[in-house]
Amino acid sequence: MIKYRPAVFVLLSILLIPVFGYWFWREIIKDSSGKDVLKSLSESQSEETGNLEKSLGAAVNQKQAPKTPSYPKTAPNNNPAPTPASNPVVESSLETENKNESESAGKDEKEDWKTHKSEEGGFEFKYPADAAVKEAGSYLAVTQNGKTWRLRVYENESKQELETWYAANFSEKERKNCTLGSGEIKIGTYETKYAAPGSGDAVCQESGCFAANANKDKIIRVKMETESAESVNKILETFQFTD
Repeated sequence: MIKYRPAVFVLLSILLIPVFGYWFWREIIKDSSGKDVLKSLSESQSEETGNLEKSLGAAVNQKQAPKTPSYPKTAPNNNPAPTPASNPVVESSLETENKNESESAGKDEKEDWKTHKSEEGGFEFKYPADAAVKEAGSYLAVTQNGKTWRLRVYENESKQELETWYAANFSEKERKNCTLGSGEIKIGTYETKYAAPGSGDAVCQESGCFAANANKDKIIRVKMETESAESVNKILETFQFTD
């Protein structure tokens, strides 16, 4: 029995070689298949991840894109709005009002003023209704809104020039510090001279505005007291000699 053991061992080795070879081949196949499966799973997962990222990106872009509001379509209106009926009474009233405003705009306010005519002084002028005129001989006073200015007429029989008449009519003392020149008062359309102090501290006793008529035989003097030059000029614009 002992002499047959090596033969038995050789026989078993021969039988076991195919078994071990088959087992080894199965392991290699299994390992290769396992790698293929893992690779396949990895590729499949990567593809699914890519698809999911694309889907999420498209969803985000769609959410961020501004939506254009849709409005319901309006059918065209073939029936125009009715024109309101005209009111003859209202239209006539508006025409009258516009006409009155137009006439008032083109109308001179002095057209409604009163006229004062001095027969003795030989002159006339217009004044507003709220002014009062008082005349006594060659003197005249005009009062408006509590303010007064005065007017006087002088005879100039020798028809002297205004400067010469002024120097001859008033004494040296009366016309001391007085200088004849232009001023802010204008008497009608006549050349007007203003007698005023030559300096600010001086006093001109016979101050005032002077003008002669066309014949130079009458001279008028205007002396302001409390009234403004603007108000006096409005009235004196209408002044004129009548003889």
